[in-house]
Amino acid sequence: MVKKGKKGLAVVAGLVLLASAALAGCGGKSAQQQKPAENQGAATKPIELKVHHHVPPASIEGKSIEAWAKRIEEKTNGKVKFTIFPGGSLGEAKNAVDMAKRGIADVSFGFYGFFPNTFPMTEVMTLPMQGLTTATQANLVLWDLYSNTDYLKNEWKDVKVLGFFCHGPAIIGTKSKAIQSTADVKGLKLRVVGGPPTDILKKLGAVPMNVPISEVYTSLEKGVINGYVFEWLGIKAWKLNEQSKYILDANLYVGPWFAIMNQGVWDKLPADVKEAIEKESGLALAQANGKIWDEAKNGCIDESKKAGVSVLTLPDKTVAEWQAMGKEVAAEWIKTNTDKGFKAQEVYNKTQELIKKYAGK
Repeated sequence: MVKKGKKGLAVVAGLVLLASAALAGCGGKSAQQQKPAENQGAATKPIELKVHHHVPPASIEGKSIEAWAKRIEEKTNGKVKFTIFPGGSLGEAKNAVDMAKRGIADVSFGFYGFFPNTFPMTEVMTLPMQGLTTATQANLVLWDLYSNTDYLKNEWKDVKVLGFFCHGPAIIGTKSKAIQSTADVKGLKLRVVGGPPTDILKKLGAVPMNVPISEVYTSLEKGVINGYVFEWLGIKAWKLNEQSKYILDANLYVGPWFAIMNQGVWDKLPADVKEAIEKESGLALAQANGKIWDEAKNGCIDESKKAGVSVLTLPDKTVAEWQAMGKEVAAEWIKTNTDKGFKAQEVYNKTQELIKKYAGK
């Protein structure tokens, strides 16, 4: 009886298999057909992208990057998910470009000042006393220069450029000395980034100091430096007004930021995701961040005044002197880069044209 029972089970199993096959042929839901449905959840899993930047997450700069990512996530209905690594937690600021190239970060936001001699034509934006008065104006100039000419493209060819934006025109903060003339700057030890901003300080008679921004506060506190060249949002982020008696709203120069992506990662993204990213990048990113920087400036000035800081501007005579020195720095920059084979004069001329085009923005 046991043997007969086994045969009976075998017959039943065979009938079940035949029935399954028949259902498959007539549109029934066989196990084979259920697999795609089971895999639909995997198909809708968001594309995860890692984002690097070096600023504090609570800073206005950090929040602007979060806002950019959120806008894209919303535009793609969650098809893309950004994980942001702030404050250099994924890697040092000086490695932002390399991280994007190697895929350590899918997207990198970085500051040109950490890459001396790497982006020589992009550096044109940092030439001092060019008449740039707002972050919005600077952003429009830089994006126009990149997107509508070929002058900058070669030095960014190894990555996908998502956009550029600039911090607002730089100020000079000092621990105890008011600056109203060229003579007031002489001998001051001032923290500043390299390149043209350092060159203008040398012409003014200051002593440029290479101090990491994270150490500026304590360097002021200990008297290692007398002041710093920075921008308004950075003063707020790093609480530098606590160590500053005076801040000169000098419009000294602007510093470019970049947003870049690993080219291989970009190439593999679906077309609709690429479209969403590009709609929130490029010109849109330049305009959005320009607005954030410019609107935040007034709040930073008010906070500094409430902290007892005197906010100064330069007399017209001193402005004219500094502008003349700025032109000397520009002439030297043009010669140096022309000797290296770059079309530096053309880049400079185009930049001056665009500064006038976007004046008042």
